[in-house]
Amino acid sequence: MGLESNSQNMISWISKSSGSEAVAGLGTLIFVGLFAVSPIAFILVNSFNIASPGHPFRGGVQGWSDAFGDGKSTKRHRLQFLLSIRSFVGVAIAFAVSWLLVRIRIPGRAVIEFFLWVAFFCPADLPRLDSVAGSQLWRAQPMAHEAAVY
Repeated sequence: MGLESNSQNMISWISKSSGSEAVAGLGTLIFVGLFAVSPIAFILVNSFNIASPGHPFRGGVQGWSDAFGDGKSTKRHRLQFLLSIRSFVGVAIAFAVSWLLVRIRIPGRAVIEFFLWVAFFCPADLPRLDSVAGSQLWRAQPMAHEAAVY
């Protein structure tokens, strides 16, 4: 009964909305879609450009054959695919932990939840940036890009 009433409410809401709201919603959807998809489209189109930078477009598949023709590149692509599988493993572990936190009374639940929130709001590069900044504060000689200025 609940599902039917929800679908009927949704249909009645759509029929009550004015045409200008529908046009505005469709326009927003198209704008956001173009904004999100256009960089991917530019990259895909330019992946077939074999001309040097600053020259007119010249089509070809030389870049793709270079990327997949070399044995080292193929090995790198396989390794990258293997490493991408870890995201699915991470999602499965996160789902299991979240289910346990919600359904079962675990000792230290508040501490685990606190650290999950900290991990969510802290940037991933925070430890690395801290160590890089700390090491650069105490160095005695300028780095290579700074030496050219002096």
